[in-house]
Amino acid sequence: LVSRIQNMRKEAGFEVTDRIVLGFVAEGVALRVLNEQADNIKTDVLAEGVNGNLDGFVKEFDINGEKVTLSVKKV
Repeated sequence: LVSRIQNMRKEAGFEVTDRIVLGFVAEGVALRVLNEQADNIKTDVLAEGVNGNLDGFVKEFDINGEKVTLSVKKV
């Protein structure tokens, strides 16, 4: 998941040093993992926040058969 977010940062044209807000919409196991690991993910991708709002560069993924939509927005 972290590598997908890092790739999204690149696709959006962000620099490695840019701080972001990560948004997500998910269901099932993916939602539970995102909620439980939000602090670790935030640290790994240099995000200032993680929330359930999609804003900025948005991309949809299939992760282990579950639909997960992520967004990254520069702050």
